[in-house]
Amino acid sequence: SIADFGLYRTTVGADTGNDMMENLVSYAEQQRMEEEKKAAEEALRKAEEEEKAAAAAAAAEAAAREKAEAELQSDVPVEETTRDKEPDFFDNVSLTIVFAVAAAVLLLLIGRIFKKKSIKV
Repeated sequence: SIADFGLYRTTVGADTGNDMMENLVSYAEQQRMEEEKKAAEEALRKAEEEEKAAAAAAAAEAAAREKAEAELQSDVPVEETTRDKEPDFFDNVSLTIVFAVAAAVLLLLIGRIFKKKSIKV
């Protein structure tokens, strides 16, 4: 029976009219399409390379800017950086200890001076 034989599947598309060549692509047209595809891929590749180069240039510029800022900060005199810094807790404690020791030594010296000047009866 003819019903046993029929189109199982097609890769050219559905027919819309009486022209049996309507969905077939000639070799010249296939070659032109492949060349367009390669040109598009090449343009995309070049765009990606340019984007990578721009990103690398931006990263290099940012690194140079950071380096220049670091050099500027390293050129700041020490007095300016320490003047702006608030005193640390340990700086206050050590200063207090130094003053306490100095006061104790001073009191001992004053006590010895007055002890020697006292009159014995």
